[in-house]
Amino acid sequence: MARRFLVPGLLACIALLTGIFAGPRLVEWASGAEHGPDNAVATLWATTLPAPDNTAQALAQFRGKPLVVNFWASWCGPCIAEMPALATLHKHYAAKGINFVGIAVDTAPNVQGFVHRVNVDYPLVIAGFGGGDLARQFGDEQGALPFTVVIDASGKVRSTTLGQVKPEQLARTLDAL
Repeated sequence: MARRFLVPGLLACIALLTGIFAGPRLVEWASGAEHGPDNAVATLWATTLPAPDNTAQALAQFRGKPLVVNFWASWCGPCIAEMPALATLHKHYAAKGINFVGIAVDTAPNVQGFVHRVNVDYPLVIAGFGGGDLARQFGDEQGALPFTVVIDASGKVRSTTLGQVKPEQLARTLDAL
């Protein structure tokens, strides 16, 4: 009798997994939405996300200024490991008008607990797991973290980095802005 349910059960599992993994992509393809760095920047400027204290933060506040966007999560070891370097760069480049923002691809309770334990001196916002969709628009096809994007004052993407940033390399990119 168990064999009678084996094939339909396997087919149901395959259909479920296909829906979970391909569903979001199918919606994007069906919608005809354009992707790429320019569209990702426009999406970024149109986005409002909560900060860890639940205040709404319009990312348009960074429009017209150079910006380092770091996609991260509290459960991501490499993300946490690079935060001190990002904080140091933030302090150095703030005087030059370069902004930093961390977009958490995580839950609000996780991020709120994290900021109580770790002091981060640049703005953080919480995108939830949907933040991965925005990172993909910027070119993070693997959906891996951390992922860092540098946008110049005109809104052009100047660099993207998958994995931990190399502070000296990021500094060279920022010096060139």
